[in-house]
Parts: sequence; C-alpha cells; structure tokens
Amino acid sequence: MNYKPILKKSKLKIAIWGAGYIGLSTMGFFFKNGVKCVRFDINKKKIEVINSGRLQIKELKNWLSFNLKKLSKKKYSNA
Repeated sequence: MNYKPILKKSKLKIAIWGAGYIGLSTMGFFFKNGVKCVRFDINKKKIEVINSGRLQIKELKNWLSFNLKKLSKKKYSNA
C-alpha cells in the first residue's frame, strides 16, 4: 500500500521521537514531502528552540536545506 498520498491529503501525522540529528533530519525529510509530523523529545527546551525557528545543532543548517520557521508556520511540526 502506498501511504504517501494518504499522509499528504489527510490530517494524519507521522510521530517522531527525538529532535536531535536523526529526529530533526527525519522530520525534515517528511516536511519536504508535505507530510505533517509531531515530534517528541524529553528536552522541552530543544523543542522550544526549534519551534522558534532556530537550530540548536548548527551543523544541520546545510543538511536540512530549509528554513525551520516555515515548518512552524505551516504547522507541519509541533511538540
């Protein structure tokens, strides 16, 4: 079954645990493909920083190749 059209057209979201290198990269992949995500992390400060549009891990800036502020404005990701 191809879930991509289902995820892009519905209110369903992908849940991602962690907002570090792997979690943020995974969220970025889904965001670029129009899939909404909910991320969870035990460090609430990390989520607040990301929601404000800033990267806590500077090395990911070039890797993600998109502006985190767009992510928060489109409500594609929340915690």
